[in-house]
Amino acid sequence: ADQKVRHVDGNGAFKSGPYQAAESLGQELARAVLVSLCSPPRPVEGSLTTQVVVTDLPLQAPPLREEAEQMSKNPDRFLAAWGREMLRIHDEGGEFARTRPFTIQCLGIGGFALVALAGEMCVGYSLQLKKDLNGRPAIIAGYTNGMEGYVPTAAMIPEGGYEVARGHYYDLIPAPHAPEVEYQIIGQVHKLLGLP
Repeated sequence: ADQKVRHVDGNGAFKSGPYQAAESLGQELARAVLVSLCSPPRPVEGSLTTQVVVTDLPLQAPPLREEAEQMSKNPDRFLAAWGREMLRIHDEGGEFARTRPFTIQCLGIGGFALVALAGEMCVGYSLQLKKDLNGRPAIIAGYTNGMEGYVPTAAMIPEGGYEVARGHYYDLIPAPHAPEVEYQIIGQVHKLLGLP
């Protein structure tokens, strides 16, 4: 979720470009794939194991009524819809969700691990889990068993940005994720894979 192409403006924001820029980046990606395919394959053998868990990821504090009122007037229809929904909950005296369900599934074939996470994951999850797996071959995949929106790492939360502070509006979620989500997800994967 936090990856960007290199074709950006001076501020690091996405920049439209000519066809040649897209073609050049596509060719570079194709070369990297071909180099990878030319590497000798490593056989995967052993018994098949699979485990799945649904955990509740904590959210930050629910929105104040003033925030919902202001957002309900936003010209962006998605932000306005979020504001109206949060106002409805406030007006009806409803209870705001304080967690979101999140599915984690691990598939093992011998020493190989496929970790399937149900969100648009930020790259820090893959980097951390591959480090924790200590050379064990693995694929860390997002967008599996549903799409639960952006899932930032703890380090990203104080930095802000779209994935952290705005993505929840488009899914009508009351608040962004709390920093503990990273430790909860990593901890659950460790349990499922038998890691320390």
